Amino acid sequence: MKTLLTQFISAAVISAAFSFLASCTESPSEPVDATPKPGSTYTFSVYETDLDGNIDPDSRITITDSLITTSLSFFGSEDVHQIRTKGEYGYFKAFGNSSFEMYQDSIVIMDGLVVPQMWMHYNGTSMLDTIHVDSVRSVFNGYPGTMTVTVSTAGKGNSTYTPTGGKALSTVEVEDNFIVVVRIDGVGEVSTTTITTKLSYSPELEYIAREEVISNSDSPFSPIPNGKSVRELLSYSLK
Repeated sequence: MKTLLTQFISAAVISAAFSFLASCTESPSEPVDATPKPGSTYTFSVYETDLDGNIDPDSRITITDSLITTSLSFFGSEDVHQIRTKGEYGYFKAFGNSSFEMYQDSIVIMDGLVVPQMWMHYNGTSMLDTIHVDSVRSVFNGYPGTMTVTVSTAGKGNSTYTPTGGKALSTVEVEDNFIVVVRIDGVGEVSTTTITTKLSYSPELEYIAREEVISNSDSPFSPIPNGKSVRELLSYSLK
């Protein structure tokens, strides 16, 4: 299991939203035959900004993700895409209705408050869907209270994304939200930390073309700095 801090620092460097199995009104269709084949690569520009969008020039790097297989059996699913990025692995499933699933490892918020490992189902037309809620009682800076984590997903429709020097890609826009709230007994809500991940999924590439992770907290004790982490597709090579 990963700590919350480790998980979201990692999310700034690799494709972060390998997340949870959302409750859906209909079951996803069967996985399509992968258009990309093993050996396909996706090259990204990765950088960080403040909440106003000013880029930290020292944060910019270029990384390449490699598609290892499209037929892996993993965590109860078949025909899973395994992606290698910077020595780590992510797990992904593509469906014929332009929806997709990404695997998320478990996240430890604090002792007794853990978001479990799950698949998350994303669909560009889905309404706001709360997929995980949990709370724990504890003492915060000497005051008894409750910490609650809420995870939700939402579809944001269709759009396009154009890699540098490449053709425009049709994309499905989705996002997920991790919200951690601390409430002190007799006082009420004293802090809120929100992590919003916006994803632009390309059905043609069967992969994420752009990812933006926005961290915002009013707590001085939050381990997550306020700002944005961005991954933007520069180029790709399909086998």
